[in-house]
Amino acid sequence: MGKTILSREKAVELIQEVFKDNNFASLSLQQIFENKKLAKYKSQYKNEESYQSAIKWNLEVNSKDSKLWDQKNNIFENRNIGEGIWGVVGDKFHQYEEISSTNKKKDSKKDDSIFEKIKKEIKKITKPKKIEKESNSSNQMNSELDDDLKLIVTKKVTLNEELASEIKERANGKCEYCGQETFKDDHNENYLEVHHITFLSNGGEDQKDNLIALCPTCHRRAHSSSDKEEFKEELINIVKDKN
Repeated sequence: MGKTILSREKAVELIQEVFKDNNFASLSLQQIFENKKLAKYKSQYKNEESYQSAIKWNLEVNSKDSKLWDQKNNIFENRNIGEGIWGVVGDKFHQYEEISSTNKKKDSKKDDSIFEKIKKEIKKITKPKKIEKESNSSNQMNSELDDDLKLIVTKKVTLNEELASEIKERANGKCEYCGQETFKDDHNENYLEVHHITFLSNGGEDQKDNLIALCPTCHRRAHSSSDKEEFKEELINIVKDKN
């Protein structure tokens, strides 16, 4: 047992990085425990049970779903309490860009924001209206952009939700790759994760022919397996047959 135990702040930071590295998809407790970023601290604990208890405690104390929540930070959420499937608060459909670990930056919050990315693109093609007081032109432009962006982001979220629902209906409660019927979630619906076959960051689109409903295991294979490129081709063919 080492002298230094993983601090709460460091544990939360590392767990957030684990979700980010996995494209913010849902993860089981075991997947979190076995992640290399966390597992390297395992030797500092008395045994495996102590290590796992510490990681689980850091999840629960920062989750409103847990009785251990300290009512300060609501960072994580237990998506299926009986099965121990965890995610990050606010992410329901996992439609996020794949971010490589080599490109991660501590101050990337603003860059990762959909709102900010769209705003940058609009600024490239939008010219401010001519007004009498030049000092107000910038404020007026930003106000107009913000109103437009709210509409765009709202439509984007609605589109994602509608598409996710359609893909899950197409799957009919079963993983579209392995065919296994998944467990029931809190809404008594089969738990499925909608996956972008070609990641958004690689030019993929929010379209039916680029989306597939997978169980958590197959979703992790799509992101983390050694044969993910071959697996991707299989997913493309499956969706082609369905469409």
